[in-house]
Amino acid sequence: MILMSEQDATIANLKQKLDDHYRWPASYPFKFIVRREQVPDVLGLFPGENFSEKPSANGKYTGLTLEKVMQSSDDVLAVYEKVKVVPGLMAL
Repeated sequence: MILMSEQDATIANLKQKLDDHYRWPASYPFKFIVRREQVPDVLGLFPGENFSEKPSANGKYTGLTLEKVMQSSDDVLAVYEKVKVVPGLMAL
């Protein structure tokens, strides 16, 4: 019997929801919120990609949106794994 960690269960649940909702390949909207000074850190992870940016009302945070055609739920999860290196990043 293999026990899944809570994090593994969360990832498996997200993967299942993605597969239930999307038919791959599909356009997937990634939405991130970061402190204003961290925007270059996120953009640097995706060279050549076009993000839309929306500053918060007080200018302290920026919302970043990337619409990208993904081949599978595994590809979506790989992007979320990639952005984990940015401290404090919130993925929606």
